[in-house]
Amino acid sequence: SFLLLSDLHDDKMKVNEKTLLKNINEYLLKGYTSNVENISFGDPELVEGNLYSVPVQIRVQFDDKDTLFGFIDRVDKEIPSNDSLRVLYKLDEVSYDIMHYRESQSVDLALHAFYYQQ
Repeated sequence: SFLLLSDLHDDKMKVNEKTLLKNINEYLLKGYTSNVENISFGDPELVEGNLYSVPVQIRVQFDDKDTLFGFIDRVDKEIPSNDSLRVLYKLDEVSYDIMHYRESQSVDLALHAFYYQQ
């Protein structure tokens, strides 16, 4: 069995950033107390066949380690069932000060979002 990823190709832009932003806001950060400070998207790259990836840099302020770990868990282990939000992510890098795990802090996350282009 398989789950077809969303098609994020956009004729006007390199990738449909609106769908990626919706996925991050409504799925990855849903239910967490966090504040997105910055998001940037790189250029899409062909992985294989019709599978593409796009680098995503996010800076998010998380209240504590549990909200960060919940976010990471969603990135690593889940793909939403909603057709319009089906994006697979690979977490490349997390910049987090573990010594201050009880405090709110801004975390830099480097991800790759994978999508299907018809």
